[in-house]
Amino acid sequence: MVEKLKSIPLYVILVPVSFVLHGYIQHFGFIQATDAAWLALIYCAFSECVFLLSWYIFKKSKKAALMSVAWIGIYLYFGALHDFLRTYSPFPFLYRYRIMMPMILVSLVILFIYLKKTENKFTRTTLFLNILFLIYISIDTVDALWKSTRKMEKTLFMNEVYPGGMSLIPDSCLKPDIYLLLFDEYASTLSLKERYNFHNDIDSFFESSGFSVQKESTSNYNYTPFSIASTLNMTYLNWPKPERGVNRDDFLKCNPAILNNTMIKFLVHNGYDIVNLSVFDLAGYPSKLRQSFLPVKTKMIAEGTMFPRLYKDFESVFIGSELLSALMGEDYFFQHISNNNLLFSDVVKESERMHVKPRFIYAHFYLPHEPFFFDEHGKRKNNKTLVQEEINPSATAYLKYVLYTNTRIKPFIQTIMKNTGRKASIIALSDHGFRFYKPVGVPLWHFQNLNAVYFPNRNYHLLYDSISNVNEFRVVLNSLFDQQLPLLRDSTIYLFDHKYMHTPPLEK
Repeated sequence: MVEKLKSIPLYVILVPVSFVLHGYIQHFGFIQATDAAWLALIYCAFSECVFLLSWYIFKKSKKAALMSVAWIGIYLYFGALHDFLRTYSPFPFLYRYRIMMPMILVSLVILFIYLKKTENKFTRTTLFLNILFLIYISIDTVDALWKSTRKMEKTLFMNEVYPGGMSLIPDSCLKPDIYLLLFDEYASTLSLKERYNFHNDIDSFFESSGFSVQKESTSNYNYTPFSIASTLNMTYLNWPKPERGVNRDDFLKCNPAILNNTMIKFLVHNGYDIVNLSVFDLAGYPSKLRQSFLPVKTKMIAEGTMFPRLYKDFESVFIGSELLSALMGEDYFFQHISNNNLLFSDVVKESERMHVKPRFIYAHFYLPHEPFFFDEHGKRKNNKTLVQEEINPSATAYLKYVLYTNTRIKPFIQTIMKNTGRKASIIALSDHGFRFYKPVGVPLWHFQNLNAVYFPNRNYHLLYDSISNVNEFRVVLNSLFDQQLPLLRDSTIYLFDHKYMHTPPLEK
C-alpha cells in the first residue's frame, strides 16, 4: 500500500475532492450531498485534464502531477489566498490584483522550469501529499457522518421558540393567503422626492387599490441577506459589527437565519403551506431560482475559486468583452430577467390555483435593483450600455428602471387581487432603499423603502408611517391573528463591506 502511495500521485484527484468536501462540511445543511458530489466530479475532471496536458509536456507522471496540482490548487484556493493577503498580510498591497497575479504567474513559471530541469523523482513528495489529503478527507468524512446523524435541519425547523406574545392562531381568526412580494432596492416615494425631486405614482396606485402605504418606512439593514434575515425573524441580528464592516462569513450566517426563520415556523405550525419563490432556501422549501449574487447551494463552495472571484470583482470587464461574455453565456448575466419573468408568472399561477390550506407566498423580485436591463419603455439595453452604467452608476438609469418596474407591478397587483377576490393579504415591500453615493452618500436614503400592505378587512390601525421591517410581521401577525407581539425600536444599522474598508459620510 505504501509503495502505491509513493508511486501513484492520487492527490491530483484528492485535492479537488478535499476542497469540495471541506466546503460541504463548512456549509452543512445548505448543500445537497448529490450537488456537492457533482461539483467534486467537475473539479476532478478539470484536474485530470490539466494533468494530462502536463503529462504531455513532462512525460513523467509525478512531475505532471505536481505541475497540475499547482494549477488546480491556485484555481480552487484563489479566493482564500486573496482574502488572507487582504486581511493578514503585513504588506497590504500584496492582495491587489496587479501585484498578486504577476506573483502567481512568476511562481508557476519558476515551478515549471524547475520541474523541467530537475532529476528528482519526487517519491517522498508524492507519499506526503497522498497521505496528507487522505487524512483531510478522512477527518471531513467522519465530520459529515456525525453531522448527518444529528438531523439538525429538521429539529431546527420545527423548533417552536417564538418571540414573546406569539401563540397559536385563535380559531376565531380567518387565515388568509399571505403574499410577501419583495422588490429589491425599491426606494420609497418620499426618498426619491427628497433626493431627486422625482415624482413616483406607485403610492397613489397602492392607495387607490385599497392598500395602506407607510410612506416613511425604512429597512433595518442596507444589505439584502441581513435585511431579509431580520425581517422574517422579526428581530435584530446579533452578529454584524457595523464598526468593523461585514465579511463573507457574516453574509453566510444569514443563510441559517433565513432557512429556519421565525415567520415560516409560526405559519407552518398553524397549518400554512409555504410557496418559496425567492432566491433563499427555506427549510423544507428550497429555492428554485437560478442566481449569481448570493452565496447559496454549491455557489457557497465555488464562489471562492479563481474564475467566479474574478468575475465578481471585474463583472463589467466580462460583460463588456465579447469573448468573455460568450464564455460566460449571455444567460449567466441576464438570468435575473428570466427569473423575474418566471416569478411574475408563477405568482399569478398561484393566485389562480385552487387550494385547501392557507398559503404564504414569498416572491423576491430583482427589481428595480441594478443592472438596469430596460429603459422606462421596456426596451432592453445592450451590454455596452449596461457596462457603462456599472462603471459609472447613474441615478437617472435607476429612476427610469423604477418607471419600468411600475409597469410590471401595477397589472401584477391588480391580477392577484382579482384572482383572489381581494381575500388575500398582500405585503409589497423592499429590503432597502436605493444605495447610490453620488454626489453625497447619505445613509438614511439607503434604508427608505417601499412598504404597502393590503388586509382584506382594511383594518390598518396598528400600522404606522415610520415602521421598519423588523416590526413589519409583528404588526401583520398582530393585525391578522390577534397576536400580542410587542414592537421593537425602529432603528437603521449601516453596514459596509469589509473588503472595501471604508464607510460613506455620516448622515447629518
